[in-house]
Parts: sequence; C-alpha cells; structure tokens
Amino acid sequence: MPRLNCLRDAFRLAIGILLIAANLASSTAAAVTPVVLGQSNAVIDLWSSVTILRDPDGHLTIDEVMAAPAKFAPPQSAYATLGLGQKVVWLQVPVTVPAVAAVANLSESEQWILAIDYALLNRIDVHVVADGRVVQYALLGNAQPKVLRPIHSRSHAAPLVLQSGMSYTIYLRVETIGSMILPITLSKLSPFHAAALNEQMLQGFLTSLGLCLLLYSLLQWVSRREHLYIKYSLLILASVLFSAHFFGIGALYLWTDNVWIEKHMAGVSALLASCGTALFIEDVLRLDMGRRLRQATKLLAAALAVVALAHALDLIDINAVGVVMGTLGLLPSIMGIPGSIA
Repeated sequence: MPRLNCLRDAFRLAIGILLIAANLASSTAAAVTPVVLGQSNAVIDLWSSVTILRDPDGHLTIDEVMAAPAKFAPPQSAYATLGLGQKVVWLQVPVTVPAVAAVANLSESEQWILAIDYALLNRIDVHVVADGRVVQYALLGNAQPKVLRPIHSRSHAAPLVLQSGMSYTIYLRVETIGSMILPITLSKLSPFHAAALNEQMLQGFLTSLGLCLLLYSLLQWVSRREHLYIKYSLLILASVLFSAHFFGIGALYLWTDNVWIEKHMAGVSALLASCGTALFIEDVLRLDMGRRLRQATKLLAAALAVVALAHALDLIDINAVGVVMGTLGLLPSIMGIPGSIA
C-alpha cells in the first residue's frame, strides 16, 4: 500500500507538472512581440509576429475583430502558410515605430510598403488601426480591378504611413479559394522596388526561355511532322502559363482584370502540364515501355485532360484539383522510370 500511494503521488505530480508546462507554453505562444520599425532599408518579415482568427463564414467586421483580441492565436502551421480550405482568415500584426530625431524628409521616413509576395490571393482588406480606430485602409487581391490597387505590382502591395513614436495594429482580412500562402513583409520604398525589379527580370528571363523552347518545338513539329514535338509543346506551354500566373506576371501584363483566368489558370495549366508530361514520356519511351504501361499512361493523360475541362467549366473547384494533382500529378514521371532505366 505505501508503494501504491507513492506511485499515485508521483503520477499526480507528473500530471501537475505537465499542466503547468502546457499553461506556460500557451501563455508564451499568446504573447506576440510587436514589430519594431527602424529607419534602415531592411525588409522586415512580419510572420513571427502574426496571430490569426479564422472566419469560416466571412461575416466578421473590422469592429467585431478589434473587440475580440483574445480570440487571435499564433498560427500552428508551417512558415507563412495556412494551407488549403481556409476561405477567410483575419491576421493581426502589432507594429511599433520608435520616436526618432528629426530627419531631412519626415514624411518620406514615415512611408512603408506592406507586401504579400503571393499573387494568387483573391481579396485582401488591409486595416491600419491606431488608438482604437481605423486610420488607413487598402483593398488588394487578384480578383480586384487593377485600377483600384494602390501599387500596380505583380504581387500585392500597399503604401502605409506609420508615424514616428506611434503604435499600430495591422489587420488583414484574407479571402481566397486556393492555398493561403502569406509571406508578409514591411519595407521602405527603395528595397521594395529593387526586389520587384530583380524578380521581374528573373521571371522575364525564365518566361523568354520557355517561349524559345515552345517556338523551337512548334517549328520542329511543322518541319518534321513528329507528334513528339507537339506533345512537348503542350508541356512547355502549360508550364509557362502556370509560372506566369503563379508569379503574377500574367495578371500584370497579359490578362489584366480577367476574373475567369485568375480563378482557373492555376488548376487548368497544372493539369495540362501533367497531361503533356504523360504524353511526352509515353512517346519518347515507347520502345522501352510495355504495351500495358503505355496504355495506362495514355489513360492517365486523358483523365487529367478531363479533370482540366471539368475545372474550366466549374464542375469541380480548385481544392479538388489540388487533390488530383497531389495524387496523380507526379504519376507520369513515375510511370516513365522503367523505360528510362531500360
């Protein structure tokens, strides 16, 4: 009996220690350090100071959100992402601007650029709150007309005026039908433009390379009449369209304000790229793949094309496309392994 009592006491002590540790962990997680803005030209990552409030029905207003600070919690997901199927999420970021001595151009020193470097977010409402009231508002998102965007960039960006010696809370209402990827930063105008120019130069180079490959394949198909080249052209075209859409280049220069393309291009281009991969692999390895494996590859390509058509006609949404791509997207390359080894 004494031994049993000792074991019981030890068990209760262990449970008590675990509960205390859990409470300390939760209180530590809930305490978010405000972002302190200096006058340097550094790009400041805001994700470590983000707390979130999920709004499944999308009915919460900014006043209701401001009145419920305790409902916000640090994200329990990977860096700068909340995954699929979130629809509407509120983000809260506390920001402090320390008082500084007078500078040559005070208004310029108070200008900051809020940027979210993921082009496929449909709607972003930016509220800047100081002293319990909204002092700035901006509407962003790839489903919004370009003329309404405060900065005409490939990603989502808005200028903010954050005065020296003030504390702010930035509330972001993010609504999207696809992946909620949120690389949020604050920076001065100069580093923002430098990064934007470098990114557009890189995307221009990669897009030009893809277009050269596409043109080469089409010319080879016209001159040699080999079906292999038209299949490769489908693969290259779909890949270039997906890249242009994903990085916001297409919306900026090609299909501006086309809501249908913004809603469907990611799914359709990804499915067609996988379809083109299956057809290309089946053709180039036809002498080294068994008859049944070749037939299975063709059936897979047909299935991917049907799913792409269904998504284009709004018969299935982007979440269903994500499931299909997650299960079948890499299958053409896997099916080509035996022929590649041979």
